[in-house]
Amino acid sequence: MDPRILEYRHVHDLAPELRRLGTDETVRFLVPSGGDRDLLLDTLAGGRAYFGPRPRIWQWTDLYRELAAELDRSGTPVRVRRQIDPPDHFLILRHLVEALRKEREDRLPPGVLRRGFLSLLGKDLRELLREEATPEHLRAALGCPGCGEGCPDPSHPGQVLCRLYRDYLSYLDRHGLADSASVATRTRELAEGLEDPGAWGVHLVFVGFLSFTHGQGGLVRALLARGVPCTILKPWTGLEGLLDAADQFGVLPARLDSPPATLRILEAGDRRFELETLARELALWAAGDPEALLPPPFPGFEAVGVSVDPHQGEAAGLVLERYGIPHVLRGGGSVGETDLGRLPRLCADAAGSGWPTERTLRLLSLPCLGGASFPAAQARGTAPSGEEEWTAFLKGFPPFLDRFRRLRGFARDLQGGGTPPKLLRLLRDLVSRDTPWTRALADLAGEGAERDGAVHRLASATAELDRKILSLEEATPPLGEAAQNPLSGGDAVAFLETWAEEARTSQAQPLRGALTVYPGSPPVLADHRWFVLTGATAPAWPGALKESALLADGDRHSLNGLEAETLGLERTHLPVLSEVRVQREALFRRLVLTGREGCLLTRPLQDDQGRPLPPTPFEAPLVDQLSQEEPPRRRPLSQLIPLAGPLFEDAEGPLPSRRLLRGVRGNAPQEGRGEPRTRGTFSGLDRFAGCPFAFWCEQELGLAPFPTGRFDPARVGNALHELWQRAWDPQSPQRAQGLEAAAVRLFEEVFRDPDRGYRELLCDPALARHALRLREQARRLGAVQDAQEERLQALFPRGGVLRETLEPQAVLGSVSFRGRCDRADLWETPAGTVAVLLDYKLGSSKRYQTHLQLPAYVAALTESPPEGFPFPLAGYGYLCLGDGGFAGRFAQGHEDLAEAYRGTSPRKGKVSFESLQEQAWKTMGALAEALESGRYPARYDSPSCPGCPFGGLCRRGEARSEGVTGEAPEGGEDRD
Repeated sequence: MDPRILEYRHVHDLAPELRRLGTDETVRFLVPSGGDRDLLLDTLAGGRAYFGPRPRIWQWTDLYRELAAELDRSGTPVRVRRQIDPPDHFLILRHLVEALRKEREDRLPPGVLRRGFLSLLGKDLRELLREEATPEHLRAALGCPGCGEGCPDPSHPGQVLCRLYRDYLSYLDRHGLADSASVATRTRELAEGLEDPGAWGVHLVFVGFLSFTHGQGGLVRALLARGVPCTILKPWTGLEGLLDAADQFGVLPARLDSPPATLRILEAGDRRFELETLARELALWAAGDPEALLPPPFPGFEAVGVSVDPHQGEAAGLVLERYGIPHVLRGGGSVGETDLGRLPRLCADAAGSGWPTERTLRLLSLPCLGGASFPAAQARGTAPSGEEEWTAFLKGFPPFLDRFRRLRGFARDLQGGGTPPKLLRLLRDLVSRDTPWTRALADLAGEGAERDGAVHRLASATAELDRKILSLEEATPPLGEAAQNPLSGGDAVAFLETWAEEARTSQAQPLRGALTVYPGSPPVLADHRWFVLTGATAPAWPGALKESALLADGDRHSLNGLEAETLGLERTHLPVLSEVRVQREALFRRLVLTGREGCLLTRPLQDDQGRPLPPTPFEAPLVDQLSQEEPPRRRPLSQLIPLAGPLFEDAEGPLPSRRLLRGVRGNAPQEGRGEPRTRGTFSGLDRFAGCPFAFWCEQELGLAPFPTGRFDPARVGNALHELWQRAWDPQSPQRAQGLEAAAVRLFEEVFRDPDRGYRELLCDPALARHALRLREQARRLGAVQDAQEERLQALFPRGGVLRETLEPQAVLGSVSFRGRCDRADLWETPAGTVAVLLDYKLGSSKRYQTHLQLPAYVAALTESPPEGFPFPLAGYGYLCLGDGGFAGRFAQGHEDLAEAYRGTSPRKGKVSFESLQEQAWKTMGALAEALESGRYPARYDSPSCPGCPFGGLCRRGEARSEGVTGEAPEGGEDRD
């Protein structure tokens, strides 16, 4: 018996068939998720209320229970197992892994001991269960001789997986528990026990299943084999290479036709700005603006659905709220996005850091803890740090002192540890009715209707916490010893975070005329006239597809190729990476087709660190199948304030002029203010060009980051400059032996110098590795200079060496600049004596290809040459310790000098010797204006933003939704 299969493009096209089937009393609909249950019920109702019997809509677990009940009625009692949830899953796996570590820690792969292993293990175990791959399948695929009393050698990742898989199944069996991933297998076992399937009298209609797992497919075949009629309503993808339900059952599907939908594409800034731009486009569409990207007529917000990243549901809600767009969060959100879900990590981090100012302030400012009334400004002004200082500060604010004491106690309890139920009760006690939590909720509720959603989410999260506590303490059968093992420190926080991430807040009451926001993918039966899919980038679609660390593709191929029948096993199949990619593309297409009239794809142009993000490769093939009448619309971060179209004053603020402003939500950039100055430095030009605000933080406020650890790059720079000055001294006895030998001989002498050296580098064992590295780098750079000397002196006679005596000067307005060259080489060329400026740097040569310090020296010396220096400048270069490289530029006509210094033929660069001088002079002019006025605006599109330590001060993160930390620039600080 074959199933009947009907294929559809849009759920809307399926409505007549669904309603026809819904009139059959024997039909039982089966859907993939609880969200699909509600959507199918709405479709069957057709906008009307039910007065007769409601349609029976099941999920896999319902089918399991119904079959068990049918067997029970026929005289075959069935023991129904309790299904565990993700936190239970985490506890069981942790218990099993800890037992394995105690037994075989000396022979386990290192990865088993790392954080994140439980997540990888859980994902693979559930896949094995879904695809009905047994431990015997794994043993055969790995070529393992057998388990005996235990795994003989759990040193291979696959063997670790096989051992823990056996242990997991055994634990579930002992305690009468079940994993939801195996529900189809357990249901099939029940179906095989049906003596008279006809007596059951049901017609199963599977709605929205693109394909089936091995376990689900086996169940459907078992039902068909026993005469249970099955209909499969399958979505269309048009994707070749996808093994869908029709291929799995070898049935040619009937098809429902529909006209092609419209495709629009929107590109904007980073992730936060993507949401801002989307909200603006939706508002323009609703206002009937002709410049709106989406075509008229506007169908009403209730006809629009938006899918956002699972962790961006709250952020999307705030943006839509600001633009006045009514919306509802479908299916609720993760408890992990609420204050309750964030509390354990925030509290543990603050306590683990010794209650520092900012982390503690952030914790006490949580809205649920009365953050609106917390004296944040006074706290920042006083900057208390540590328990004692915070306690002293909060004595003037008794309610917050009480909250701080409770948080301290909670942090100590987490560190001390306890069983999972105890940990959940500790969190519950922190937010129980006799604490400020409830009073804070009441305060929130009194702040206006816009707070209703926040209050609902917090109250719903607390209810979920109560439910989980009850489940662990009173559920039958109990979870067993896995729930009684104590967790402490990081494990305790990880358990609470796992619970919060998986627990869902209840859905808010639906609003008429509201846009629907889906955190993550919508249910498969979601149907909208227009659908918006955000984050359509390659890192998200297909994403970072990686082989499983425990069961690589090679092992999967071996398992899939087993002659299962000869081993007494059922055939199974685990997807390999190529198949997973096709599945991801199929899911992407189905999401696009959620909009029956059209889909808007949005994507950020760059990530939170400013790196460009490529579009998803799944987009291009869609263009051939959908109608794309408009080119993509782009709005980069440089257009935080729109240059055209109406302004939404509540969201974007008034615009005093049509001039482009780069700032936060319509405000001018954050600006540093200082006293006017009349002295400037050449060495600060690059920092100023990157961001005037960062320059102000370092030069005016003295906030340059301190060296981390004992290693001090500034002292290293001073010592190495002294080393090269001595090495180039013509009177030095080491000079005649060459610069490489001089660097080796002078290294210890210079670094032990009490005035110019860095004695600790040679004496402190903790710095020994730095000393060895620097000694070798100095030797290498000496050898580079010896080679330069040999090439140069073969071309021209040397006219002299100026060591730290040439001092470029310039005056722009009222600001004077003064610097000092490390070295200037003079060469007697046929055109006369020329000079080449040289400077020593700690970093690598790549950093200094367009560095402005030496071009500024050249510009200053050209503009006003000092007395006794009549030499034209042929070029300049940086001698870089980091990689022993040379970075420089030379004037036209001096290619021979360039080749001799570089050691290679000169390459044509994008930036010439002359253009860099011009750029340096312009930057000096801009710096002079800033020094005169004392005003240093932040530059929010600066490429130096990643790694900048002042991101919090300039408020860039508010515009770009990013952190303030990153990778530090390579190398250390250099002096002039």
